[in-house]
Amino acid sequence: MAISRARPSCWGSAGRRSTTCSRPMTCMGEKHTAWLAVLAALVLAPPAAASPREARAALARSVAAFRAGDLTRARDAAEAAARSEPRAGLAHAMVARMALGQGDGVAAEAALDRAEKVGFPKERALHLRAHARLLQGDGEGALALARDERVPARYRAYAARIEGRAMVGTGAEGAGAAFVRAVRLAPADSLAWSDLARFRLVSNDSIGAAAAVDRAITLDPANREALILKGELFRTQYGLAASLPWFEAAIDLDPGNGPALIEYAATLGDMGRYTEMLAASRRAAAIRGSTAQALYLQAVLAARARNYDLARALIQRTGGAMDGFPAALLLRGGLDYHAGAFAQAVERLGRLVEMQPDNADARRLLGAALLGANDAQGAVDALQPLIARRDADSYALTVAARAFERLGDRDAAGALLDRAARPVRDVADDGWAGGDALVAEGRYREAADAFARDANARFDEAAALRLVDALDRAGARIEAQRVLSLFLQQNPRNVAALKVAANWQIAAKDWAGAVRTLEVLRQRLGNRDAALLSQLAWAHAGAGKPERALIYARAAYELAPASPIAADTLGVLLARTPDRRADGIALLQKAALLAPDNAAIAAHLAAAKRRA
Repeated sequence: MAISRARPSCWGSAGRRSTTCSRPMTCMGEKHTAWLAVLAALVLAPPAAASPREARAALARSVAAFRAGDLTRARDAAEAAARSEPRAGLAHAMVARMALGQGDGVAAEAALDRAEKVGFPKERALHLRAHARLLQGDGEGALALARDERVPARYRAYAARIEGRAMVGTGAEGAGAAFVRAVRLAPADSLAWSDLARFRLVSNDSIGAAAAVDRAITLDPANREALILKGELFRTQYGLAASLPWFEAAIDLDPGNGPALIEYAATLGDMGRYTEMLAASRRAAAIRGSTAQALYLQAVLAARARNYDLARALIQRTGGAMDGFPAALLLRGGLDYHAGAFAQAVERLGRLVEMQPDNADARRLLGAALLGANDAQGAVDALQPLIARRDADSYALTVAARAFERLGDRDAAGALLDRAARPVRDVADDGWAGGDALVAEGRYREAADAFARDANARFDEAAALRLVDALDRAGARIEAQRVLSLFLQQNPRNVAALKVAANWQIAAKDWAGAVRTLEVLRQRLGNRDAALLSQLAWAHAGAGKPERALIYARAAYELAPASPIAADTLGVLLARTPDRRADGIALLQKAALLAPDNAAIAAHLAAAKRRA
């Protein structure tokens, strides 16, 4: 989905015309070794200018800031050089290079036009122009320029990277080969390695992505894209809190780094640190330079936090000012889809697919929206370019299969579902399959060892809770608690982990701790979860607050009168009250009828009868 926490599928730029872009992301600051060498040499060459000293000084500052990873200062200095000497083609080319690093394809191409107009060799800018076209959503044009035989040898690795990005954006096969070619052409180019890492992450090769991004950072610790990608990997592998230092490192290098601020803000929001999230999002919004873009950015962050109503309200406040931008259309289409407004989603996403026929994210969502609008044939037509690929994703295959089912073609539907069921290569799947098999055989310690190996590669909810469960079943509760505690330190608002913690706290009669944990859950989930309210009743009763316990128990029973847990909880608490004991016993009898095999409920009923 366009508004999920899914892995990125492009190197586009939110808020500008870009190729497929599932979340706000800007192409990051890159350092091509050969390009820097040429710049350094040319900065020392005497410019044919009326202000040579100012231009040379400004270019020198730009190169220094570029090397340090601060593209904001580098672009400012390059623009100063261009203003000082408008006839210096190199200064305009440098402006273009900095604009590309910031994801501004329109400004970059305009700067290249100015550079060539004053004599900058066209062939020396082919790779840069390819990058600019890609950022503006012209994937085919970017491919043509990147593959141009006139690209100088020293820029072919850069061109190969843009070729790979364009292939990812247009859905063409063979992108991986282009990234590998870039690394082979320039094995010491940090950006070639970070682009390869990004592709591997998109391809579910998290171990390969980690190795490539580590190589990129080793080659250039100021590679902003690598630092952000490292943060994304840490967020998946070790949790939210572990990722923050990497985003902070990218921001320290360049305080105007919008994509790093966006990732930082989104992660803070996921952790519940909303004041800090708002401050970071405002900084990122200020970089965008317009009220509409600021509202759009905050809508993206709200959508990523799954607050779709807020996201919809924010994007509506733009007054349609962002509707000409593909990323905004994708967001609005996704929000319409989530709201069940399928006709509106089809209209917006249809426009986007017309603008960008190769936008895989838009096609995927358009197919789902058409199916929601009962246009099964339209869904098949929209998804056909995706499902025709050998490496079609399971979501597109599944939606197409449902469409074929509605059309009565069960054979086609079955074939697509079979393809969708084929496992996607992911390092975690192998560990989970082996560990799950060991659990099924009752070999819990061995299963825990298998899950621990997987958790070293990706310490997400599924890996952590499998490991915790296996350790607990193996009788290693203390070790399981340490794992759960570590996971909650990194992901303090994770609902599944908090529920496990609350259950253990209740079992250990840590009533105060259970109340704290359960109240966090209630704030997250609201007051419509009968099981949660029942647990809160037990915790408050254990903490010596029977009146408050009864409030929660009654609320749980009103929500779910047919729940044996809710009836049992209220029954126990009423049975402890002398003037309501008979009502309590009646509820416990009801609970026992609803769950005749529940030993705990039977014990509660027997104890209440003894006290009667």
